[in-house]
Amino acid sequence: MPTITIALNDTITIPLGRNSVYGTLDIDVARLPSTAREYVFLYGLKQVINDAMATKTDKDGKALGNDTIAEKARNKRDALYDGTIRMRSESVAADAYEAEAIREAKRFTIAFLTKKGYMKDIPPKTENRILYAINRYLVSQGKPETTEADYLATFFAGPNGEAVRERARKIVDERRELAADMDELV
Repeated sequence: MPTITIALNDTITIPLGRNSVYGTLDIDVARLPSTAREYVFLYGLKQVINDAMATKTDKDGKALGNDTIAEKARNKRDALYDGTIRMRSESVAADAYEAEAIREAKRFTIAFLTKKGYMKDIPPKTENRILYAINRYLVSQGKPETTEADYLATFFAGPNGEAVRERARKIVDERRELAADMDELV
């Protein structure tokens, strides 16, 4: 039976409701017993696989067959095996530092957009909520819309980019140290 070791921050902040409409909740990861951690992992894995096959029609609205829908689940499984993770229509970088930097940039951006009120009233079923809010903000400033990749490139070239990259390097290094320490303990 495999043992899974995942390096996490001591506290994970979970948004409550869409756009944290009910606030946030801090989870002290160390306080979760192994049964709770196993439950969260299995629940999350099931959710990821089922999300991959949620759309049961093609682009023309025609129903997909059961084999095609099951193939979507297999493709998601295989992508997970390969380490390919998609978040809101954008691939996460394979490099751990860059992936963490992107997550940090998105957290920073969501906090800014939430504070300014641009994360509210996003139409239901909007695939990329952060990009929708970014473009809403840009249009309000008289600027052209952008793609997520272009926004992130601009973000990292801007005044906060290097600070976010440095924070990401620190987080990843701390996770790696923790994982190494765990290997010694086991």
